[in-house]
Amino acid sequence: MKPKAFLAILNHPASTNYPTYWHARGYGAFSANPLGQYAFQKSRKVDNPKPFDLTLKKGETAAFKFRVIIYDGLRTKQQLDNEFREYAR
Repeated sequence: MKPKAFLAILNHPASTNYPTYWHARGYGAFSANPLGQYAFQKSRKVDNPKPFDLTLKKGETAAFKFRVIIYDGLRTKQQLDNEFREYAR
């Protein structure tokens, strides 16, 4: 049986450490991980991986903005790109 519902997760450009790092497994686990930069760079054997140390002082904020879209049927890359452009505005 082919799936009828699909999921897209959009990372807003105003988010902390945009673009985020994505974590997915074949058994269905997936997540956005904007703070996992060092681990992802290290696993990809990036020369001199850099940790993303986020420390907030009292009164400071960090934004983690995502949009989850659940849709019926297929979408083209162009349609999803349009969704992202609208979201990013």
